[in-house]
Amino acid sequence: MRTIAFVSESGGSGKSTIAASLAAAAHETGDKVCVIDMDPQGSLMNWSTIRASRDIGVIACGGARLPALLVSLEGMGVTLAILDVPGAEGEASTAAMRAADLNIAPSRPSLFDLRASARTRTALEEIGAYMTSCSCSISARLANRPPTSGTAPRRWPRGAN
Repeated sequence: MRTIAFVSESGGSGKSTIAASLAAAAHETGDKVCVIDMDPQGSLMNWSTIRASRDIGVIACGGARLPALLVSLEGMGVTLAILDVPGAEGEASTAAMRAADLNIAPSRPSLFDLRASARTRTALEEIGAYMTSCSCSISARLANRPPTSGTAPRRWPRGAN
C-alpha cells in the first residue's frame, strides 16, 4: 500500500482540497483508496458525507492510532492511503510524516506560506521522512492557487527551497 501525506504548517494551503481531488482521481484509475482525516477541522469527513457516492472510504484518526490503522487498511486491500494533516505541528503531523511514503507540502504563492513550507521541510528532515524533489528543492511544493495580480513572488524566496 502506498501512503501519501499532505503536510504543511500553514492552514488554508489546500491540503484537504488536493487530498480529496487526488483520492477521486486515484479511485477513477482503479486504486482502492482510503482517506484518513487527521485534521480536527474534519473537512474530509464533511466531504465524505456530502458526496453522492460512498466509493472512497474516509476515516478520522489521530496520530496515536495511525500505525495500526494503516496495517488494518493494507490487510483490507487498500492500495492508496491519503493522509490529510492539520495545519500545525503536533503528534498527528509527525505520525503522518513518519508513516508516509511521500510527503507533499502544498503552498499558496505567498511569503507566509512559503516560510511555513520551509518549516515543514525542516520538520521532515529532522525525523528523516522521505521528501520528493522539485527542481532543486528538497520537498515537493504545490502552488494550489494562481497568484493574484501583484501579490506573488516572481521566484521562490531565498531559503524557501
